[in-house]
Amino acid sequence: MYNYQSFCNNDLVVERIPPLYELVWKKEESNFIHQFYRHLTYPGFQGIVATNEMQELVGYAYGYISTKGQYYHELLRSTLEQDNQDFWLKDCFELVELGVHPLFRNQQIASKLLDHLFSNVTNTTALLTTQVDNTAARNLYSKHGWQAVNQQFLPNTIAPYVIMGKVLKKTSTIK
Repeated sequence: MYNYQSFCNNDLVVERIPPLYELVWKKEESNFIHQFYRHLTYPGFQGIVATNEMQELVGYAYGYISTKGQYYHELLRSTLEQDNQDFWLKDCFELVELGVHPLFRNQQIASKLLDHLFSNVTNTTALLTTQVDNTAARNLYSKHGWQAVNQQFLPNTIAPYVIMGKVLKKTSTIK
């Protein structure tokens, strides 16, 4: 049994997320910390964590409203076809991170994190990026209604990423 709770920038759980990020992604948490603390201040920030019975952090997800001037928003805008820029970015929630401790995977934690996180999102659309070869993530997002918007996104990396989008509220037709 897992507990899911929201968090914001003044919650104690915030300090526990960077070490889990490092474990999940095998990347130095110091690179993540500055970005994470900046994201906590962005408009519409929403975060959710999963803990087990012993209150150990086993998963997290967060995002915020994507707005002009934000680094990633501008990268997305420059990659999307002109016709899709306004549709996807005009009222967009950006799913920035989703991670589950390797020992707790395949227990529907990621799905429940997504469900809890998006239960309070009021934007029209949502975007995320993940590595093109991350089949597990892409399958998870597809099961939750996300679609590939652009298959060759290179966000200052050599390896290609995919931009995936989801319509949260009905709007005009996707072009």
